Amino acid sequence: MNYLAQLKIVNALVSKATLEHCSTCWYKLTIEWRRDDWGIHEGYWFFTHRGGSPFSPEEDAIIKEMYPEADALAIMERLPNRSWKGIHSRGTVLGVKRLRNIPNSRKVTKALENGICYNDAKFMEEKGLAFLPNIAQWHTPLSLGQHHQSD
Repeated sequence: MNYLAQLKIVNALVSKATLEHCSTCWYKLTIEWRRDDWGIHEGYWFFTHRGGSPFSPEEDAIIKEMYPEADALAIMERLPNRSWKGIHSRGTVLGVKRLRNIPNSRKVTKALENGICYNDAKFMEEKGLAFLPNIAQWHTPLSLGQHHQSD
């Protein structure tokens, strides 16, 4: 099916669609259907930005100051849009070694190791979302009245 045909089908079914950037790598798509009895669907998905943005001089200073011995969670709180993996890699580039020999206050989980920053982890916790990269997590449809009451 060509793009124009797909667009016609979407326009016949969808009244309004909005895309919202919720956190560093989290997005929300809200679809209001033309049929009122279909309600409103909300879907969240985690989309990684491979490579991210360059580290700022301020971020480099935080890594130089904290990375050798500070708690991993404390470092991530100071760099809330950076993953532990990114922080670790930047420390290596800067020649800063991790000297800490005691466990972190909070375990750096596989999800955090694999690219979730502090802000994304908080957002996931608040919304009850799982770490499923590039897979939308749809929520139960809302009626139009429910949706507008929460705005």
